[in-house]
Amino acid sequence: FPSHDRPLLRKSMATSSVVIDQMKIQAYGALTADALGLGIPVITAHSCTNDINFFGTCAPVLPASSHSEIVKQVSSILNTPEQFESNLVTNSTWYDENLSSEVLLTKTLRILQRK
Repeated sequence: FPSHDRPLLRKSMATSSVVIDQMKIQAYGALTADALGLGIPVITAHSCTNDINFFGTCAPVLPASSHSEIVKQVSSILNTPEQFESNLVTNSTWYDENLSSEVLLTKTLRILQRK
C-alpha cells in the first residue's frame, strides 16, 4: 500500500479478526504497529529476546514462521472470540507504551543525546 492508502488499510484492519504480517524477519514494521495500535491480533515472525532488548517487554504478537503455525494461530483466534476484548486492551496498551509516536520520539531523542 502506498503511504496515502495507509488510512484505508487501517480501516480494513480495524474490521479484521487477525492481521498476518511477514514471516521471515523477527522485527516489526508499520503493518504490525498499526494492527497492535488498533488492538487487532497479529501473527508474525517473533523474537521475545529482540523485544526485551529494545522495548523491555515482550510484544503481544502471535509467533509463526510456517504455514502450519499460521493455521494454528488463526484457528486459536477464531475458536476463542471471547478473548477479543482482552486482546484489544492488551495489544493497544502495549502499543501505547512501546510504539506510539510520543514514546518513539522520546526514545529517539535519548539516543541522539548520547552521541
